[in-house]
Amino acid sequence: MFKTISNISRLLTGALFIFSGIVKAVDPVGSAIKFEDYFKAFKMEFLTDAALGFGVILCVAEVVLGIMLLYKLRMKLTAWLSVAFMTFFTILTFILAVFNPVSDCGCFGDAIILTNWETFFKNIIIFIPVIVVFIYRNNFNDSKNIFFTTAFPVLTVVATLYLPYYCYNNLPIIDFRPYKIGANINQGMIIPDDAEADVWETTFIYKKNGVEKEFTMDNYPWQDSTWVFVDQKSVLVKEGYKPPIHDFILTDENQIEITQQVLSNKNYTYLLVSYDLRHTSVSAFEKAKLIADYCKNNGYDFYVVTASTNSDIEAFKEFIQYPFRYLTADQTALKTVIRSNPGLLVLKEATIINKWHGNNIPEPSTLEYETGKSLQKQIATGNMWRNISFILILTLIGAFLIYANKIITKKEN
Repeated sequence: MFKTISNISRLLTGALFIFSGIVKAVDPVGSAIKFEDYFKAFKMEFLTDAALGFGVILCVAEVVLGIMLLYKLRMKLTAWLSVAFMTFFTILTFILAVFNPVSDCGCFGDAIILTNWETFFKNIIIFIPVIVVFIYRNNFNDSKNIFFTTAFPVLTVVATLYLPYYCYNNLPIIDFRPYKIGANINQGMIIPDDAEADVWETTFIYKKNGVEKEFTMDNYPWQDSTWVFVDQKSVLVKEGYKPPIHDFILTDENQIEITQQVLSNKNYTYLLVSYDLRHTSVSAFEKAKLIADYCKNNGYDFYVVTASTNSDIEAFKEFIQYPFRYLTADQTALKTVIRSNPGLLVLKEATIINKWHGNNIPEPSTLEYETGKSLQKQIATGNMWRNISFILILTLIGAFLIYANKIITKKEN
């Protein structure tokens, strides 16, 4: 019975580690942003430049640990590493839950958003099968095949490294964010009528006979004129409903908000998103000039959207020597819109029709769509087959590994 429980624990823990690693690996920029949040919260800004590297290391470690658990590779070492891994992150998430310096731990990327307390209790639950595996570590029949014990983990590292590399230089192959292709930005900003509102606790500070005292809404001395009001402070006790898109605000060069003007356009609108013009790709902007000319000739709007300062925008204008129209927006929002600096976005009536990484900005001729078939339908169909192909490939690889493991196990026995 205990052997069955330990094997189920091993498989569940391994599968969870792999899932957690892969959802981070497909969005390495998102993982880097989360590490930057951690570094700022813990006053470790000197590590900010290494955030991307830490994100990649974490997702590789999770996938490799998961694979080693699934295939019973070096189980004594794997059990110790799993316990150490879960101990560290359980302590970390407890600290996050108590002090709340970062609102979301990012343990499942943008695929599953959990509060810090939910994350802590999730880790406590996961710790149970990890402890079971650790207790039973000496009783697992480790594979003695050199491929599965040495070469296979190395191949896993290489394969896992390639996934964030590809997604960093292109775009996430699976987009879990509210700005994915086909999403409508206006719909993402809607707050339901029955949505839970923020709960604030207000404290009033009054003074009497030189002594200051704090009161709440229930007991402040509004009828006693001998108390003199000094100050008040409000603390967020419970955060209410927040729509998936809540910080998408576009401002033109005259500091006038034109968000709805852009989103309500019934024609195509192209947005070249570059959250930081100081570190953007000049070659991508050279390609974008052709797209901007194409838009001008066809009556489409084209904007450069950035979070850069006015001085940086003016310096970039002088450098790039092209009359782009510039809009400004929140940097975090722009990093969420597209994981590229720059990246190209095409909208129609607030619906995201397509997105391109700065490395993949197309030629204007490829923006045309076939007769009788809208661009949106082409993109939706292409994404569907891309996702099906990705799932099919993962399924085939998994089936092959399971079959190979069975053959080798039989030979060992």
